[in-house]
Amino acid sequence: MVARTPADLFLLSLFDREQWCPVLQARFAVTDRPQLCALLGTTDEADLDRKIFHLDDSEAMRLCSAFGISLDWAALDVPDREFIVDRVHPIQAAPYLIHTG
Repeated sequence: MVARTPADLFLLSLFDREQWCPVLQARFAVTDRPQLCALLGTTDEADLDRKIFHLDDSEAMRLCSAFGISLDWAALDVPDREFIVDRVHPIQAAPYLIHTG
């Protein structure tokens, strides 16, 4: 099964708390929503569409391994960091970054 709708696309971001912005992101497709729920610590699949999840390094590594995400954060010097997982919103589905406002 191939993920084809925005509801199946998620974004893993490395967030730099010192700069207060994401410094590295990877979009990934999910075909196994229950597996993603288990990795994010929720039992309600609806949470995937309405919540933002905060992960530490080990949780992010498990997510990357499970979904084949390549995110080379070791190359960056970001000591005060966290990882954020959020559903891709329609404006983020474009194949490039859109800057507004």
